[in-house]
Amino acid sequence: MTTPTPSTPRVSVVIPSYNHERYLQDTMDSVLSQQGVDLELVIIDDGSRDGSWQLIQEAASRDSRVRPYAQANQGAHAAINAGLRACRGEFLAILNSDDRYQPGRLATLVALAQAGPGLDFIATGLRLINDASQPVIQAPWLDEYQRMRDTAREQGLWAALLERNFTVSTSNFFMRRSLYEALGPIRPLRYNMDWDYALRAYLQAPERFAWRDDLVLLDYRLHGSNTILGGLPVSAIEANHLLYRSLKQRYGVPGSALASLRRHYRLIRLQQVSKVAQERDTRWEAELQKAHAGWAATRDENDQVHARLGDTLTELGVARTGWGEARKDLGETRQELGLVRHELAQVLASRSYRIGRKVTAPVRWLKARLRKDEPAVASSLASSASGAVPSEALVQGAAAAAAGHPAPAYQPLALPDVVDMPAAERPRVAAHLHVHHLDLLDELLDAVGNLPTPFDLFVTTTNSLDTVQPQVLARFPGAQVWQPANQGKDVGPFVDALNRHRLDQYDLVLKLHGKKSQNHPNYLAAVRGLFGKDIRDGDDWRRKLIAPLAGSPRRVAQIYQAFANDAQLGMAGAARFICKAPDADPDAYAALCERLGVSDQILFFGGTMFWIRGAALAPFLGAGLTLDDFDDRHAASVEGTLEHGCERVFGALAAKAGGRLGGLDDLQA
Repeated sequence: MTTPTPSTPRVSVVIPSYNHERYLQDTMDSVLSQQGVDLELVIIDDGSRDGSWQLIQEAASRDSRVRPYAQANQGAHAAINAGLRACRGEFLAILNSDDRYQPGRLATLVALAQAGPGLDFIATGLRLINDASQPVIQAPWLDEYQRMRDTAREQGLWAALLERNFTVSTSNFFMRRSLYEALGPIRPLRYNMDWDYALRAYLQAPERFAWRDDLVLLDYRLHGSNTILGGLPVSAIEANHLLYRSLKQRYGVPGSALASLRRHYRLIRLQQVSKVAQERDTRWEAELQKAHAGWAATRDENDQVHARLGDTLTELGVARTGWGEARKDLGETRQELGLVRHELAQVLASRSYRIGRKVTAPVRWLKARLRKDEPAVASSLASSASGAVPSEALVQGAAAAAAGHPAPAYQPLALPDVVDMPAAERPRVAAHLHVHHLDLLDELLDAVGNLPTPFDLFVTTTNSLDTVQPQVLARFPGAQVWQPANQGKDVGPFVDALNRHRLDQYDLVLKLHGKKSQNHPNYLAAVRGLFGKDIRDGDDWRRKLIAPLAGSPRRVAQIYQAFANDAQLGMAGAARFICKAPDADPDAYAALCERLGVSDQILFFGGTMFWIRGAALAPFLGAGLTLDDFDDRHAASVEGTLEHGCERVFGALAAKAGGRLGGLDDLQA
């Protein structure tokens, strides 16, 4: 046995990396933070299309133990084998780019391998974690894992390994270099390469093979793209093949017997396929006859429609002479309609109209309830008689709550008269800034500079990190800055920050972004029609959005106190920008609400800048919504995309968490 030197590390860890940017930093950190062992980290990026390679290069620039390699996409087995060939250590380990080591894993396994007669291959117990890195306590997979452990204790390792792959993943492999040199590379199996290698390792030296399921030293991540979650029937065919080979090697089972087993399995499959096909054909014959009869009826009806259409075209030919005058009248009507719409928008945006709506809300509410003649009218009237007259928004919220999903409710927010909140009482705050226009970075940093410390700052940008990161860290040294894929406008990066840094675990979350709204002039005209003709341009709109939220230290202190005073306050934004405008794709919006389990009633802060309780954001995680869901092909769209649906759903998220929306007045100079 050779003594490790600085050029020959004791342990080499291989990470095969492919499109796991979200998890990769955590994976690398779990290796580089291992104590008590001299190691190197060999990372093979297998043609990732996300930001994985940039993370790998940054890690290599910070830590000389990281050895980065990149190759065109060839599959997991090729990436692992390339990494194993590059390793220099006495012991070799593999860690997939979505899993992570527990502290002390490598030092513990080195000591086990060297104790007594020594071990060549060790797998340990593991903990199952989910997509958000939280432990999974209940899952069918855990029941399977417990059965593996029971079989190993009752019948031995070989019986357990023949029945199931208790190593679970190549991430659980720790072996001597001499064993790897004896076995050779990982075989190119799609679903069972880890099971195949474990079987080969056991057959090579059973007495030097160990499964220490009592040592939970690996976090295995179960999420939607795991190979383990799919693959039938190919995975079953692979499994049969490697089991036949293992039986032949271990017990000397003749090849003719194994061939007979395969033949019998094929006969069973053929019989099953034939039975299914026969039942299908029997049922389909009757259904096909019904379909032919229906088609004949549809054909006859279609002929009749064509005949009526011919008559209609003849009549239209006669009427065509009057179209010119009708077209002229229609143009004049459209002009008048445009003027009426403009005047109506002015009325709806006026202060007197809003006051009038509030004053008459109880009367309108009472009329609506009497028209519906609902059983609850009597109790509502009694409540009104006692002076507790509900507002229209709160009534809408109560009606939707009775239907299962509380609708967002709104009321103006009366801010407390405070100068500052004691440090011990301040909420745990996360601020997310998305920087697309680089010239707005200082303005956004000035805004978050009004927040009392401490708070956590997360900055995403579409610009080069070399440009943005130094400016941010110069003012906020503890900030996290990264460059996600340029998709989902400001909402996609916000969802990415939520997933990466668990914004749902903060008391309050502030969302701001560098908004210029450099869209078609009609878009800004629509904004003025909704929110006021005084909005000069996109820059003016942005300033009017940000100032009520974080325009001064006093305003931020008032907001903190308002959330502390009122547990029912779930979200706060600029009052003048509260909006019910539907999205251009109502079906997609309804599907998004169903996915998140929230009301499809629309109430949101136009411009998508707000304060919100972190817990209200949890449904995004529960629904598995990530940056990958946003489509960068529609970046120029101003409506109808997932990000526009998401901006309308934040109010419903606050309602689901038991809160309402509060409107903040403009910040007075």
